[in-house]
Amino acid sequence: MSVCIPVYNGEQFLAETIRSVLAQTYQDFELVFLDNASTDRSAEIARSFSDPRIRFEHNDTLLPQGDNWNRVVELARAPLVKVVCADDLLHPRCLELQVPPLEADPGIAVVAARRHMIDERGKVIAPRRGLRA
Repeated sequence: MSVCIPVYNGEQFLAETIRSVLAQTYQDFELVFLDNASTDRSAEIARSFSDPRIRFEHNDTLLPQGDNWNRVVELARAPLVKVVCADDLLHPRCLELQVPPLEADPGIAVVAARRHMIDERGKVIAPRRGLRA
């Protein structure tokens, strides 16, 4: 599994996002961090984490958001990819629950889950958003 974080000026929540990825119960993943020519401390924050699963990449010039997302997926080395925004938090069991169905059935292309929308303090403002059932 490749967990990919494309980021542009995401310093406010980036450390917490990275911690949520590294805290997964499913541990067999690489974390690909792609800095999109940020002008803030995003790259410095990401590089402050010392974990062999993290790979740091950098764009010399600012790419449009869609191109940056495509590039981070291209950099992934694993057959399964999860893109995580720089201000998202993963539930600790996210990968543990999402990887097995993808590995069990090659016909499955996407696995999604319901999510809580939170504010900048972590307070749930919209619970259980997303797909029903």
